[in-house]
Amino acid sequence: VISKGTLKEVKKNNDGTATWHYSMNKPMVPYLIMIAIDKFAHQDYKSKNGMVSKQYYYSDLPETILPTYQYSAEMMDWLSNELGVLFPWKGYSNTPVQDFMYGAMENTTATIYGDFFLCDARMAIDRPYVSVNAHELTHQWFGDYITEYSGPHHWLHESFATYYAKQFTRQVYGEDYYEWTKRGEQNSAIYADKNDRYPIAHTKGGSNRHYPKGSAVIDMLRYVVGDSIYKKTITSYLKKHAYGNVTTEDFKMAFMETAGINLDWFFNEWVYRSGFPHFDVRHER
Repeated sequence: VISKGTLKEVKKNNDGTATWHYSMNKPMVPYLIMIAIDKFAHQDYKSKNGMVSKQYYYSDLPETILPTYQYSAEMMDWLSNELGVLFPWKGYSNTPVQDFMYGAMENTTATIYGDFFLCDARMAIDRPYVSVNAHELTHQWFGDYITEYSGPHHWLHESFATYYAKQFTRQVYGEDYYEWTKRGEQNSAIYADKNDRYPIAHTKGGSNRHYPKGSAVIDMLRYVVGDSIYKKTITSYLKKHAYGNVTTEDFKMAFMETAGINLDWFFNEWVYRSGFPHFDVRHER
């Protein structure tokens, strides 16, 4: 029996049942509750910073553990260093589940994912869990540690999880992989505008904007303000709103508070409004 938080005890009852007691040490939003029950086994992955994550698999499929959870310890260290905030919870786990309607879900301390990602060595070549794993782990900061105040600010979860997963896989697979991923994000954003004209910061922005377009916009934002200021602002933004709710304005104001930079123009162009530039390009030899 797997759930969020720390397992305190398993109590055997007189009627032959058992009571599993999990406890959270910090506040969390209620939609991130989970429980999974099956014949699971797990392997502990210890990061250099001391965090131990439990990576679960079906007990009759031991050949899936190493291919599925490759780089799990490394991404825990990388994210903590990149964000300037240590993993904000006690414990973390990944659990495959059957017939899941999405790819994965970032329940606090206890991600679940569709077991179509539970892979052996051959399958891992074509459909590895690495990017999704990094995406859901990033949510433990963006979405769980700080949570959107309401629907229009949903991109503060998904765009950042997509962005940092992209940056982590850049470390693993190289620059060409990163550029190809970024190209796909930009194409998704252009495709979304063929159907409607909602911006990123809108309840109806849709997955193509909340995930890939927002990730591409964060890339541009980091370029505009510079790497040092960006990272310093992200750390300050996370710590200021720890275990609380945030809006897009909170994120924008973080740059003003941390570095004295007014980004009204950038947010108006790329976050609060829709569309993208159109260029007429000519080449002469």
